[in-house]
Amino acid sequence: MLTAAIISRVSYLSDKALNKLFQRIFTNSQLDFSKLIEVEFWPNFSSSLQSRVEPDVILHFEWGVMIIEAKRPHDSHQYAEQWIKELESLPSNYREGEIYFLSLGGSAANNKVELERFKRLKDSYENVSIPNPTFMAYQTWEGLIDYLQRSKDSGDLSRSDNNVISDMIEALELYHVHANIHSLSSLKPMNIKYSSLANISNIGNISSISEDKLITSLTSLPIQRLNWPTSATVFNTVKASKSTWRVKPFCNINERALELWKI
Repeated sequence: MLTAAIISRVSYLSDKALNKLFQRIFTNSQLDFSKLIEVEFWPNFSSSLQSRVEPDVILHFEWGVMIIEAKRPHDSHQYAEQWIKELESLPSNYREGEIYFLSLGGSAANNKVELERFKRLKDSYENVSIPNPTFMAYQTWEGLIDYLQRSKDSGDLSRSDNNVISDMIEALELYHVHANIHSLSSLKPMNIKYSSLANISNIGNISSISEDKLITSLTSLPIQRLNWPTSATVFNTVKASKSTWRVKPFCNINERALELWKI
């Protein structure tokens, strides 16, 4: 399951990476998330609201616990009633420290609505002991994979953390959760011949590229993907403005006219 695949790997992150991950989710918290003691999957608790309650995950820290209720990507919703039951079912020894609650999955709109409903519903339960979470937060799967991808591309991770985060990204992608940003490693070489770029050198007074230096690679240009027609072998440069230039093929490419912009 996705929940186990992701959360089980969280415990392998370094103290620094682990703390950074949860500080990013619980932005107003001053607690240290680096000292994770135990990860508990699907504990079974008794409840006065229903026979049994099973939170998806409980993370145990030195300062207390974090309850995680996770939903599948794309087609599942969070419910305030379920959050209340999970909090109410917490044994007394789980309530001794801080209590954090993380809603993982569901859309941002769904979570915002349920967080407001939670505040109203909690007060409607009489004669029931429901602890007040120190912090409640939500995180969509899409937001999580975006953060993981940015962390991986930052170059600040240790080799071990990089491997763990790569595994987490792959697990999310198996469930069709993809980052909205593209990693540099995903860019494929374009196999453009040097001779095809010979005419690109005469581009006028552009400070970022020397007039007398031929461009042999487009990897430095701020473009992620280019589909080059096979007939585009000769280029003509046109100065559009002081800060803009374009490259067009001399040949006629019919439906796939090639334009390359640098601003």
